[in-house]
Amino acid sequence: MWVKLRVKCRGGIAAKQVYYLNKILHSVDWYCKIELPEHFMVEHPLGSVLGRTKYGNYLYIYRGVTIGGNIKLSTGKLCYPELGDNVLLHSNVKVLGDSHIGNNVILSANTYVIDKNIPDNSVVFGQSSALVIKNMSYDVNHSININWIKNSETKKGKRKNEIL
Repeated sequence: MWVKLRVKCRGGIAAKQVYYLNKILHSVDWYCKIELPEHFMVEHPLGSVLGRTKYGNYLYIYRGVTIGGNIKLSTGKLCYPELGDNVLLHSNVKVLGDSHIGNNVILSANTYVIDKNIPDNSVVFGQSSALVIKNMSYDVNHSININWIKNSETKKGKRKNEIL
């Protein structure tokens, strides 16, 4: 059964219809007005929610990630996070509100960040009230690209010259 959607959107009715169709068919909530980075990868996007956030390049997202706004109690305004370059968000990570995630950051599974600043070159564990932030010295983008290249090897054992 087809449902005709009559929703006004500055991005156009077609954009709104694709948004709702994607939400229904794939269980992802990626608002039609978000600006995704030029380079990003989503593995198993089921249950992911991407809000009006400033996204850096080389964003990696796994299942169940939520990135969105939160009302800041001190100002009463709705604030959205900012994500730097080379950010890896494992399963069920939540980044909300006035948060700034630096460059080259890994947020481990089930990490919850709300209204916090995460420095560059970090690995983060835990919940917002008791986050564990560890310093790291390797490049997230390089290590993940190596894994993608290994996974794209042919049956003959030869590597393809592309990253999937």
